[in-house]
Amino acid sequence: MKWNFESAPPEVTLESFTHNPFLSVVASARTCYAGQPIAIEKVREERKDPEKAKKQNEMYKSLLKAGHHTTFQHSSFTFSLDNISRLAIWSFFHTHPFYNSEQVSQRYRKMSAEDVVIPKFDNEYFSKIYKFAVNEAFAAYFKINELIHPEIQRRYFELYPKRKEVTDLKEAEAFAGEIYKKCQEVGRFILPLATIAHMKHTVNGLEMLRYYAIARQCDVPDEASFIVNAMAEEVRKIDPCFFEINGEEVVNMLGEEDGLERKIIRGLGEMGLTSNPLVFAERFDKKLGKHRSLLVSSDFNLENNFANSIRAVLGCERISDDEAISLALDPAKNPYLGHKLYLATHSPLMQTMNHVNFTFMKRINGSEDAQNQRHRMTPSSSPVLLQHITKSPDVELPYFIGLNREAKDLFYTTVRKMWHAKNELSGAKPEYALYLLPNAHNLRFYESGSLLNYYWKWAKRLCYNAQREIFLTGVDEVAQVQNKYPEIGKYIAPPCVLRNCAGINPKCPEGERYCGVPIWKEYSMKKLVENRPF
Repeated sequence: MKWNFESAPPEVTLESFTHNPFLSVVASARTCYAGQPIAIEKVREERKDPEKAKKQNEMYKSLLKAGHHTTFQHSSFTFSLDNISRLAIWSFFHTHPFYNSEQVSQRYRKMSAEDVVIPKFDNEYFSKIYKFAVNEAFAAYFKINELIHPEIQRRYFELYPKRKEVTDLKEAEAFAGEIYKKCQEVGRFILPLATIAHMKHTVNGLEMLRYYAIARQCDVPDEASFIVNAMAEEVRKIDPCFFEINGEEVVNMLGEEDGLERKIIRGLGEMGLTSNPLVFAERFDKKLGKHRSLLVSSDFNLENNFANSIRAVLGCERISDDEAISLALDPAKNPYLGHKLYLATHSPLMQTMNHVNFTFMKRINGSEDAQNQRHRMTPSSSPVLLQHITKSPDVELPYFIGLNREAKDLFYTTVRKMWHAKNELSGAKPEYALYLLPNAHNLRFYESGSLLNYYWKWAKRLCYNAQREIFLTGVDEVAQVQNKYPEIGKYIAPPCVLRNCAGINPKCPEGERYCGVPIWKEYSMKKLVENRPF
């Protein structure tokens, strides 16, 4: 597939994989009905016989067609992906639960104006306005980092006063580096979604086939399709039969016009029901009120049902609701809560947390959602970005930028320039304008999950090492749960507090990443917010 961008193409390398994924599908399917496990070597030997090979081919295709998809999940592929935009990652590679990914962090790596995806425009004006906006964004990024540095440094040495007196050059440089990384964590909000990243990305065989089928459905079909095609070619090199049998593809890539959302949006437009992003945003925000994330739905009789499910696991009716809930959620009674592997999904008692479900409506910035997506078991219905972008800026002002008048003015001035450039690209492919959105752009969507999965998410994101914005969203959500369901909410806290209740040392599990604040000594949600240093 042709790369229709001016910038360098993505680099896709298949680093590790399951050998013989095609044979694995056939062998695992036959094992279901055999008296003993069918070895892959046996299937390989049989493949030398044309008639048996034909039956294997037909079985492979029939399994896929009939939806017997577990057989495809025994194989996995780990890719190294480089020169891939943050927009492509957000809109495609991180919008489903069945993957694992380790992505370079903009919080810790200094970015450069060279590190961006640049479309190949037919119009020279479009090219100039796009590059101008990118350069303005990166210039602002470096200036903002500089402007907020004194305040970040002041708080850092207030938290670690002895580090200010260090005379060892290497130690002093290390502390200076930590301070600058905290500046970058804030400055990155002005960077465009065109900024590239690299990552390790692992999917199983079924997801690889799904990627191939649906790559053009996301907000950036050209980039995503190119990357997915490159991934598929890498897989074909190790096993041609996985995607193609006797010259026939086992699954076809849906064309640009075939994506469900695109088809529906086009139909709505033909009916005169075109979207009005500004009106939608205003109505959504009115419902949200003061919240970042509003609890809009939860189970009827939630705490009693939770307790009932615990009683059912234990086969004991005489436990009160409060006592039953405490058996699952009180760290003093449940040592699994402080375990480093979070054993909830494997503990019958804690599996009852799956029966407690919440739905939130949220407005968060793009940078926060890039982290929010990684909690794959509290899934959201990601918005089709092209349907939500307003003509005027719609962003969240980062806390530390808001504390500095010059940084704040520069932030908003740069955002307006980026938005103007985005609007000027109206004659180009619509998705090209999305690359110019800053990380600070607002997203509005719904998200649901069970207590089992929210509990882990909240514990991790109430930690001070979490980004400030996702921390505040966690605080907002937990406060609502504590207010509405106090017997559940009182047990939700950062990891150090849970470990303290469980009598586990050290209290902080982060090691050298310890935030420096002994939150567990006097914990409350109010103090948690007030004492956050960064």
